[in-house]
Amino acid sequence: MKAWIDIDNPPQVQYLAPFIKAFEQRGHEVVVTARDYGITTQLLAAGGIRHRLVGREFSPSRLGKVGGTAARALQLAASFARTTNPSMLLSTSRSGVMAAWLLGVPSFMVLDYEHAEVRSFRAFGTTVMHPGVIDGAVFAAKGFASERLVPFNGLKEDISFAGRDLGAVAAHDFGVPRDGEALVLVRPPSETTHYRRTESLDLTRDVMARLAADPAVRVVFSPRHAHQVVELRSHSWRNEPIVVERPIEFVALLKGVDSVVAAGGTMLREAAYLGLPAISLFRSETGAVDRWLEDLGAVTMVSRAAELDRVQWRRGTREPRFAHHPEVVEELTERMVGVR
Repeated sequence: MKAWIDIDNPPQVQYLAPFIKAFEQRGHEVVVTARDYGITTQLLAAGGIRHRLVGREFSPSRLGKVGGTAARALQLAASFARTTNPSMLLSTSRSGVMAAWLLGVPSFMVLDYEHAEVRSFRAFGTTVMHPGVIDGAVFAAKGFASERLVPFNGLKEDISFAGRDLGAVAAHDFGVPRDGEALVLVRPPSETTHYRRTESLDLTRDVMARLAADPAVRVVFSPRHAHQVVELRSHSWRNEPIVVERPIEFVALLKGVDSVVAAGGTMLREAAYLGLPAISLFRSETGAVDRWLEDLGAVTMVSRAAELDRVQWRRGTREPRFAHHPEVVEELTERMVGVR
């Protein structure tokens, strides 16, 4: 069997890469393709993952995204012209599943946000593997057949952390004296996703202004776009912020800070998984996973910057609030291997 994994953006490196080892341990060949977008290639290189680059960042316009997706799908399909076709695809990439459809091979995706745009995945027959806290009826209502839905115990982050000895990973040293202040990792919202909201951008700016004025906090800023770094200059900082300018292994990064403030997404849930105080600025429709984490007290949802006044920024706080399921990688791999 030849397993194909296509990686479209940086967060996917974390939750798709563990499947490489799982497939290889079963004696299967693995081919990894990736789009040259953000720090994707740097993360793959840091992990020692061999891959083929296919495609690059798309134009931010709707037409540019549609055209870029179709063009990359054709490139991906053509990349197998001189070799045997893969047996299956694992990807959360629209261009990837389109290419799999062109090649006539089944595709699988890991999805933990039920409000994402999924019409193309439905159209190309992709099987959705999703956390069980998301009601499968939501996907059924979007047109997915029941046999195309695979719920699993745990979260997507169980995949990201599978096989990792977290105790053996040293916390990243940011090279600054702590002097008692808490290091707060801030991840601003993406400005290119289809579910982006102006409210998230505005809230993030207000929160940054509040954190800048707090002497008990030093911000570690992990930008998504270059211009977001420039915007830091608009605030007056009590403690000069640290800008993450190069890829840092995600476990080391999270172990090196005391709290995470993020506009939703993978980093927020990774922080919650490790028991870090995790504060969400996400202003689009809240998904079932985040609601579940909020109910457990693992995530705090914030709608106004003033709500941060109730947050006590502390150093070294780690309080895991839910059971982990490291077995999920093996279970999902068996599910994919069983399809021909």
